[in-house]
Amino acid sequence: MRESRIPAIAMAGVIIVAVATDAVASSNDFIALRAACQVLLDQPLEKRASETVLNTARDATNSQLRCRAIAICTLAAILRDDPVEYKLCLTAPDSSFPPSSLTLRATPADFSDECPVCEGSGKGTRSCTACNGKGTCGGCRGSGQVTRPDFDGPYLAKCFTCKGSGRCNYCQGEGKFQTTCHNCGGRGQVLSKSRARTAYLRSVEETSDFCYLLLHPEITRVKEAVETAKKQGDVTAALAVLQKVIQLYPEADNITSAKDMLALLQEQQRTQEGAEDFQKKAEQEAKDRLLAHQRQQLKEARESNDVHTAIDSVQLFIKSYPASPYILEAKSLLRELQAKKELIDSTGL
Repeated sequence: MRESRIPAIAMAGVIIVAVATDAVASSNDFIALRAACQVLLDQPLEKRASETVLNTARDATNSQLRCRAIAICTLAAILRDDPVEYKLCLTAPDSSFPPSSLTLRATPADFSDECPVCEGSGKGTRSCTACNGKGTCGGCRGSGQVTRPDFDGPYLAKCFTCKGSGRCNYCQGEGKFQTTCHNCGGRGQVLSKSRARTAYLRSVEETSDFCYLLLHPEITRVKEAVETAKKQGDVTAALAVLQKVIQLYPEADNITSAKDMLALLQEQQRTQEGAEDFQKKAEQEAKDRLLAHQRQQLKEARESNDVHTAIDSVQLFIKSYPASPYILEAKSLLRELQAKKELIDSTGL
């Protein structure tokens, strides 16, 4: 794997998300950029569509359009391994837009993978040329001794080159040198074109959707209405919001979402109304039973032959049901019964 010509990817960010709205661009700009994005989704880096995006990045007056186009161009430069275009794309946002208006920059990890050669250490090795990677002294071939001539005949002496160690003086017997990894340049990470491609396609798709929404504001209106309806605590108010947006934008691409929610809320309303009607009916039936019980209680007291028991029953009725519609009848009956009791007591009958 060769090292990318864009080493700055490990140090610099890439503009991914657009900036705040400012100048209003003509609809032709949005139409052209969306058409180019549609082509790039099917054919990434296609020449004519890429030129359209590049022209938008260079000439557009609307900062949202321009910043999104710069993001696409930057990621395209990574994929094409074009360091010149990459540097231009990185400097353009800082020179064109206020720093506070940028909402997001990618981090180095977004487009980097661990180097497969050094496994992320950033270090590599190089074979020692002095010993051909053997680690032994070339003078004594690793024995530490050499044969020297003498008048009495040859004798073994300490190797002058390695001082008797038998090791290569250059690599200290290792046979290799530690260096920076040739694949990643010592960074431990390499450019991940698969991640860059994913980010590129995502940026193209989001920009295409962005242009489409600006060309069709009714889609945003419908979406906002659906969200408002979801947050409404009152079903009637939510129904009014949805009915209005359906009436205003019947041809909107996402109007089905509003219609589906309207149908769901209408069903909930019918269910709620049915439950309320059932409860009202049950409450009325309970009230009718109570009134019937009260009428029966007074009737039994009036027809009772035992005056004392009848008086106790009516007094209990008055105490238990002070708000009864029969309360006046009960008090009148109590007076009659008390008069009857006095008559009985006075006559002794």
